[in-house]
Amino acid sequence: MEPLAHKVRPKDMKGFVFTSENIVLKDYINDNNIFSMLFWGPPGTGKTTLAKIICNVLDLNFIEISAVTSGVKDLRECVEKAKNLFLFSRVRTILFVDEIHRFNKMQQDYLLPHVEKGTLTLIGATTENPAFEVNNALLSRIKVFKFDKIPQSEIKKYLLNVSQNEKIVIKEEIIDFICNISDGDLRKSLNSLEFLSKKENLTLEEAKKLLNRNIFYDQEWHYNMISALHKSLRDSDVDASLYWAFRMLNGGEDPKYIFRRLIRFASEDIGDTDNKALEFAIKCFQSHEVIGLPESEVILAQLIVYLASAKKGNKVYVAVNKVKQTIKETGNLDVPIHLKNAETSFLKDQGLGEGYKYYHDLSAEEKESFKQEHLPEEIRDLKFFD
Repeated sequence: MEPLAHKVRPKDMKGFVFTSENIVLKDYINDNNIFSMLFWGPPGTGKTTLAKIICNVLDLNFIEISAVTSGVKDLRECVEKAKNLFLFSRVRTILFVDEIHRFNKMQQDYLLPHVEKGTLTLIGATTENPAFEVNNALLSRIKVFKFDKIPQSEIKKYLLNVSQNEKIVIKEEIIDFICNISDGDLRKSLNSLEFLSKKENLTLEEAKKLLNRNIFYDQEWHYNMISALHKSLRDSDVDASLYWAFRMLNGGEDPKYIFRRLIRFASEDIGDTDNKALEFAIKCFQSHEVIGLPESEVILAQLIVYLASAKKGNKVYVAVNKVKQTIKETGNLDVPIHLKNAETSFLKDQGLGEGYKYYHDLSAEEKESFKQEHLPEEIRDLKFFD
């Protein structure tokens, strides 16, 4: 049976919920002025839907792929289809790439010449900040449009309309609750409406229990998995660390998220006991960026084995927390006068920099017993790193 969110997906601009950030796209579509672009925003804000509307309204060929499951081979096939279609039918193609931030550098670079030549029109969709997740070379050739969360009032209007058209009997107070917990995600609200519509004579309290149970499970799954991975690594359990990392990967977790957590672990739980750990973690992440999944799975495993097997230590992490707590408690303590920057003769006359000893000017004998205070007077005796 066709999901409700798919069934009621608008085919033209009349049914689409524009926000203040993307309303300008309406004019571009009406003027048939379509170019390569990137839709950036949270889930369920209409990125895929609007891409399909553009194709429907302008009678363009639509190819949709996901960066999660596609590679250069798939992109090459898309380019060939676009070339042939235009050659024989003069029909332009829009290539819609969902989660384009999941493409590595090589995959993104492959698109460059085809976007530049106009072989196809690229519409990418991402939930991540493109400034950090999309190559500058590709970013400079496309226009970014931000998609905001859908206002609750618009979601309610949409759900009421769908309920009427699809003959769904549900209390308005339940629709209000759905709007409230959907966090601007129209697709999520439609899924919730469909889920609850299967229950007859549903009360608000029953709806809350049903939906909150599902929401809790999703959050619990994500955070429990990463917690299990982190603790397995800390306890040097290689097998469990591999298991939880690949459970997350198999569940659809973005590998970048896992790599970033591993980079943090290398600093937080290994730190100065093995300074190579952080360097290796970053190199593994960069290698993943170059070749992507599934080839980079073994790189992920290699990093996990290294981190789980490494000697552990959190002295740097503890020191950071001590420093932050001290700053919070003591406020803006003044810089000792001998450490202050005396750029001008006036500042020197004020005593700034007076008494500072330049280490390289000291004799070998003086260097052996050299000690100079660097902390503010009020916390001079504190130790952060032990």
